[in-house]
Amino acid sequence: MQADIDFTSGHWGLRITAGISLLFFVWAFAAGGLARLMPNRSTRWLQANRRNAVLAFAASHTVHLGFIVAFTAEMSEAQFIQTHLWVVAIVGGVGFVLIYALAWKAFRKRGATAGDSRFEAFTYYYLWSIFAVAYVGGAFRARFYVALAFVVVAALLTRLTGAWQSRKLSSVSPAAD
Repeated sequence: MQADIDFTSGHWGLRITAGISLLFFVWAFAAGGLARLMPNRSTRWLQANRRNAVLAFAASHTVHLGFIVAFTAEMSEAQFIQTHLWVVAIVGGVGFVLIYALAWKAFRKRGATAGDSRFEAFTYYYLWSIFAVAYVGGAFRARFYVALAFVVVAALLTRLTGAWQSRKLSSVSPAAD
């Protein structure tokens, strides 16, 4: 495992904005599950304010996009193709479109809703998979990513466990008198 990461020429900006975006994303992604698993004032607040987390995530990731553009602008076309960044650009480009669509939906929503639409659920899991590839995959290359990989996996487990518990509770019928 590599001990150090090269944080030069915009890498700091990329890493910092990705980390900030991850925190807002995890809030939006896992808040519902957390509120079901540990119902209290704080977790209900997180769930009630998911819309703000989505909007903050979109704003933070827009700054991240600026660092990505600056970073790739320094590359030659051959470097871009050889490093397979064109694949990252396609997958990430779809991710950015989904982020902005999710933000648009969050911007237009008023009040809390019962759950995510199919589009929102798809978008959350698509974006989660990008963070998972980046951070869980990165954890095998550098210690820097281990804590972030843990956050990504914990967010998924929280969301899934909360959904499972919600289904389990809704399937239990009240006892007959």
